[in-house]
Amino acid sequence: MNTLKELLAKKEELEQQIAETRKKELAVAIAKVRALVEEHELTAEDIFGGKKAAGKVKVTDKRSAVPPKFRNPQDATQTWTGRGKSPLWVQALKAAGQLDSAVIAAE
Repeated sequence: MNTLKELLAKKEELEQQIAETRKKELAVAIAKVRALVEEHELTAEDIFGGKKAAGKVKVTDKRSAVPPKFRNPQDATQTWTGRGKSPLWVQALKAAGQLDSAVIAAE
């Protein structure tokens, strides 16, 4: 039966072998990619995207920002939209029954 010390030593040895093998395989893969890039006269734009490259289209978030509905009376830099988990200052105002004091007037 192996001891913990022996198993940890084997683990360390395996991790070193994994790192070395990964480094070698990455070097081979990079060499293959470079050869293909050179052979087909590809640019970074061709590979990673741009006007000419086809493939994945980057989708932007179309949600608009929601204006805040509450402002901390103690610190005007802290606001809350009323969505998601309420901040501690909102929870404290709710507990004290003073949440109305934090409502931002509609413009």
